Amino acid sequence: MCAVHFYDTVQVEDFIRQIRKLSLGLNGQIAIAIADNSRTWKDVGNKSDGFSVYTPKRNLGYLGGCSYALEGWIQETGEFPAWVGVVNTDLEFASDFFLRLSLLEVPEDVGILAPAITRLRDGSQQNPYFSRRPSRTRVLAYTVIWRSAILTYCLQSSVKLRRDLKRRVSTLSRTKRGRVSVQNGLTMKEIYSAHGSAVFLRDEYFKRGASLQYKGFMFGEEFHLAEQTRRVGLKVYWDPALRVIHKEHKSTGQLMKKQVRKWAGKSAQVVWSEYFSKH
Repeated sequence: MCAVHFYDTVQVEDFIRQIRKLSLGLNGQIAIAIADNSRTWKDVGNKSDGFSVYTPKRNLGYLGGCSYALEGWIQETGEFPAWVGVVNTDLEFASDFFLRLSLLEVPEDVGILAPAITRLRDGSQQNPYFSRRPSRTRVLAYTVIWRSAILTYCLQSSVKLRRDLKRRVSTLSRTKRGRVSVQNGLTMKEIYSAHGSAVFLRDEYFKRGASLQYKGFMFGEEFHLAEQTRRVGLKVYWDPALRVIHKEHKSTGQLMKKQVRKWAGKSAQVVWSEYFSKH
């Protein structure tokens, strides 16, 4: 798995301890590659510890940092994993998460697998992030909204309202229908994009030429990964049997709102120009 460290040593160390307790089966191994974006972590780790730390010359952001850590790990070990997890460190994985993942028989067109991510704060579900590809008009609107504090507040309020409504409807639906239906022995469902806090990329994603290299610094990663997957003829699937708890925004919550808006605005422009302006 790939993650980033940014002035959050205690959180990252807690995350590593948690992952070490989890099983991947008799023949599996979980390796953690971390980019030290703040250049402040003294415990560099090594392969025998189950994690390695790679220090870029500057803060590369979320996907950029994860890409740097993955490349460093591959160069160091000479290996390429069957699955690459791009994850936040404010997550708690179900005890059987990685065992389930290792035993999973996935369709050949899977490029990305999205787990069920539950927000600890209110119990809402963060996947599917987008069930269908958004319209060009919607993506263009993001480039305008994130430039304005007022419009940003309105968007966030609208998202919260829809999330609360969706959670209530989902609770009622589960009460009526019971468990998620299983088709052909799988609980998977094709979606457009996975929430960026926990994304698992199959090795085929990279073999076909898709990349983690992203021109945005932070935010918009969901669009980049979804579009990269589409470009190489693969798909994003959501599997609610893979369970994760998201404690959420312990890092970004410490940042100034104005700076966050600036990053989000730039990322929205990148997503628009790279993937939606001419398609």
